[in-house]
Amino acid sequence: MRARRVRPPRGLEIRAASPEQLPEIADRVTAATADCNFARVWTPSALRQWLEWAPTGTPVHHYRLAMSPSGAVLAGLALRQEGLLRSMEVVRMPPAIRLANSVLHVVPRDGILRNIGVEHVWYLPGQERAAAALWEDTRWSFRDRGTGLLLTVDRRSPLRSVLGVRPWMPATSIMTAVRADPSPSPKRLIAPPE
Repeated sequence: MRARRVRPPRGLEIRAASPEQLPEIADRVTAATADCNFARVWTPSALRQWLEWAPTGTPVHHYRLAMSPSGAVLAGLALRQEGLLRSMEVVRMPPAIRLANSVLHVVPRDGILRNIGVEHVWYLPGQERAAAALWEDTRWSFRDRGTGLLLTVDRRSPLRSVLGVRPWMPATSIMTAVRADPSPSPKRLIAPPE
């Protein structure tokens, strides 16, 4: 999360999605992963249900957009406030991890991690700046709702450079065995799991 706000580029508006925008968002999310292995097709009704899910009375999911001065949607991302459902507490850290944390600030002082999962990130061709601004604004705007943003992305994805993923940033990796017919293409990116 960010300690200081970074203003979006002039004219770019960052805001929550409105119900009227759900059909366009569903189309954009689906199109963004259409060429990926294990892509998911989104519908406006599925997205609406996803956004309305509130098991504790507070909506868990949010969808944010970057918009041009003319009102065109340029980029979007979804957020899942996992901290409303569960949190993790770090009670002890090895000295090396504690030292790294003093620089990276992954684990907060109280030791309680309230993660916010990021999903369904997309941007129009040529709108990398809008996507980067959306990411940075989200890191600031949701700082009181969670301690960190978590994003699963194929390491070959151009999204990594757009969002400023640096080699020293904390990362994990997963390996999943898949049996599918037809077999997934190793040349295609993997759509992020949900």
